[in-house]
Amino acid sequence: MRKIILSLSLLFAFVLFQNNQATAQTLKIGYVQVDSVASMMPAYKASSSELEGLQKVIQKNLQGEAQKIQARQAELEKTVTNEQQQQAAQQELQTLYAKFEEQQKQAEERFNKKQNDLLFPIYSKIREAIKEVGKENGYVLILNELDGTNTSYILYSAEGTDITNLVVKKLGL
Repeated sequence: MRKIILSLSLLFAFVLFQNNQATAQTLKIGYVQVDSVASMMPAYKASSSELEGLQKVIQKNLQGEAQKIQARQAELEKTVTNEQQQQAAQQELQTLYAKFEEQQKQAEERFNKKQNDLLFPIYSKIREAIKEVGKENGYVLILNELDGTNTSYILYSAEGTDITNLVVKKLGL
């Protein structure tokens, strides 16, 4: 009786193992280095250049405003002689700092909007190419190798799971 139970258990384990192996072989998973693909695209290079130019203009404008505030602060420090003038000077400086912070916020929002406007179509095109490659090659899951902070969530991958070259080829790069 023990031999029969042991034999059936082994047979069941073997069948289960074979079934899992067959299922694992049919699940095709790959990953793409999306930022690497984007950096190969001419539109991405042009967009990056435009964004760098905008960032320099924004920084220059903000530095100019900061210098004006510093100059005004130095001027007020020299001319303030009594308590009432000191309070008025502090209030004026607080107003200038608040306006400066608002300018920084608006500049950041403007930059982020421009970045989104320029890069969204590029990443949409890449996403479509990834979908096509996935369908054409029978992938059930395709991951991005790196997240926005250049952190990889793929700790191990077998050879042949990096499909970046297939996506690059699909995009004609």
